Amino acid sequence: MSFKRLMRPYIIGSAIISSILLIANHFVIPQANKSRLIFEEKYIWEHFYAVDNNFHIRISPDEYIYMQSYNVESKTGFRFSYEKLKNEMIVEKINADRCQYDSVQKKWILTEAIVRNLDDIHETMKKLPIYERSFPFKPSDLVEKREAKQMMTSPQILNYIEKERQKGSQNLNEYLIEYHRRTSAPFSAFVLSIIGACIASQKVRGGSGIHLAVGLMISAFYILIMQFSTMFSLKGNLPPLLAVWIPNFLFGLLAIVIYKRYSK
Repeated sequence: MSFKRLMRPYIIGSAIISSILLIANHFVIPQANKSRLIFEEKYIWEHFYAVDNNFHIRISPDEYIYMQSYNVESKTGFRFSYEKLKNEMIVEKINADRCQYDSVQKKWILTEAIVRNLDDIHETMKKLPIYERSFPFKPSDLVEKREAKQMMTSPQILNYIEKERQKGSQNLNEYLIEYHRRTSAPFSAFVLSIIGACIASQKVRGGSGIHLAVGLMISAFYILIMQFSTMFSLKGNLPPLLAVWIPNFLFGLLAIVIYKRYSK
């Protein structure tokens, strides 16, 4: 039996498994993760954590907010600032020592607020001890659910990324990496299966233990490269798409070389 004929079932089987894994990664596994993550949040981890301290958020195409800090449990923000722009000019600005969300009225209650309205010529200013105002954002926009991206299907991740970009969010690489990883992981399973089948097809001294050791080394090296590339994307300027596909490119070339060598 020729080597190509020997490898044919492995190639077909790997392609089928990778196709199933591709669909599962994008649509099935995120739904299955919900139960696990809900359990972990309830009994292991904290439920929510604030996005950041000293953060600016774009809540609409011409509205921005700033908070020095935000307390999740009390739904209270400190050193609040709101700006509304028109034709690249500030037409309204609100500063407050504290803001708290009223979930019944669906409004934000500002304490010690200073409200300024500006036009081309005039400016008005009001100082209010208590000022209630509806803004196009909710407390859920200021916090993130731990590992929420794992519970999102791929279309939901894309919608979330688009929504955050409209707000002006810049660092979305974590979500982009998760989205692209769901496609690259099935391809890596295909590539590593072919490499493993090629190595296992040759008899060597020491028996199957050598094959097992080589397989573990290759898998560990793949994971190491993946960790390095994703960290360069999260902390540096490496594009997320390139970060998750670099290991596949390298091991894809290795699979081609090994396949051609062993086929001879």
